[in-house]
Amino acid sequence: MEDALPKGLRWLMITSDMMDDEQFQWTDSDVLDLFQRWLEDWKNLTPDLQGVQFHRNQSFYKLWGPAVKKDYVDLGTRAGILIVVSGET
Repeated sequence: MEDALPKGLRWLMITSDMMDDEQFQWTDSDVLDLFQRWLEDWKNLTPDLQGVQFHRNQSFYKLWGPAVKKDYVDLGTRAGILIVVSGET
C-alpha cells in the first residue's frame, strides 16, 4: 500500500468496488490486516494525511457489519488517524 500512495496525500478514500469483481478474493480480514500493517508507519509514509474514508457499496454493506466497522475505527484511534466508514444502505 505504501508504494501506491503519494507522500503528500491528505485524505484517502478506499471503496469496496473490488469486492464486486470476481477476480479479487478479498476478505474482511485480508483488508484489515493490510490496513493494520500500513497504519504502523503511516506517519512516515504519508505525514500530511488527515484521515481515511472507507466507502462501501450496497452489496458490500451487507457483508461488513457494525463489528468490522468498529475494528477499523478502533485501529485508526490507536494509530492517531481519523477513520470514517460510510456506505449505501
